[in-house]
Order: sequence, then C-alpha cells, then structure tokens
Amino acid sequence: MTQIRIKKKQNKANEKKEQKRGRKSKYDTHVKPYLDRIPKWRRNGMTEAQIAKKLGIAMSSFSLYKLKHSEFSETLKNSKEELIENLEDSLFRRAMGYSYEETKIEKESDGRAKITKTTKELPPDVGALIFALKNLAPGKWKNDDRFIIQRSEDDEKQADMHQITLEALKSRIVPGFNDEDESKPEKEAGEGA
Repeated sequence: MTQIRIKKKQNKANEKKEQKRGRKSKYDTHVKPYLDRIPKWRRNGMTEAQIAKKLGIAMSSFSLYKLKHSEFSETLKNSKEELIENLEDSLFRRAMGYSYEETKIEKESDGRAKITKTTKELPPDVGALIFALKNLAPGKWKNDDRFIIQRSEDDEKQADMHQITLEALKSRIVPGFNDEDESKPEKEAGEGA
C-alpha cells in the first residue's frame, strides 16, 4: 500500500512539472490573435518596430518570437516579400507610365446624379526611370562624379599668373583690395579723447 501512495505522489509531481506555471506568454495573448492582420500592416508600410508597438510588445520580445515561432516568422517574411513585390510593381508602372479611369459624380440641378468617366494618361516618371535603371543596370547607369584632371604646361602658367595677381592684390598694389578686414571706420578726430 505504501508503494501505491508513493507512485500516486510521483504521478502528481510529474503532472505538476508538465503543467506550465505563471502567466501565458504575450505571444499567445498579443501576437497570435493578430497573425492574420500583420500582412495588411506590412502592405501599408509598417516596419517591424511599428508592428511590435501596435501589438503591445517590446522589440526584444518581437525578435525572440520570430526565432521561437515559425508561423510568426513566416507571416513576417511572406508579408515583407509581398510588400516588396507591390512596390516593384508600382515603381515599374510609374517608370513606364500608364492610363487609368477617373469617375466623377456630379449632382444636376434636378437632383439626379451625373456620372462622368474619363481615361487619363500618366506619363513616365523620369525619377522612377532613373532609379530603376541605376538599380537594374548599375554598370551602365551609375552616377560617376569623379573627374580626371590633367594639367598641361599652359594650365600651370595660368595658375602661376593667378597666384601672382592674387599676391599683388594682397600686397596692396591694387588699392582697396585686402583679405583682412580693414573696412572698420576710422575714428573721427573729436571722438574717444
């Protein structure tokens, strides 16, 4: 009979170990119920930090949940890829130009609604074109702001002439020119004595 009591006590101890103690993880209460909304938030341009704030969790917890919960990391990864695809599509459309239909609803004097549909053309956007070309073909479309300067003897002579002229002006060969600030008015005879 004592063996039965010992086994029952051991079973109860094992059951207690298997039960989780403490409060539920914030993942179960703050993240998991919103997994279906996260892709929409990403499509709207929210960053991971903004999503963490919206979920009411710290960024450190957010990063930990990405590592621990594959469904969470997959949701984030897929929604980010979808966002990038949408942005690429939008950039391509802006770069190439496109047409769209605009609908206007106006009320007439007799109270009826008049619907006017117009097709409008949006021309290609030069900025989007440049951005796309620089990223798609960087070897051909990069900005190269470096200049190679080769000086000839004539350039050297001209530089020497500029230096001589500048020195002459500084040494007051040309009256009224000086780098130092001498534009202070001189004291008049009756002042400060």
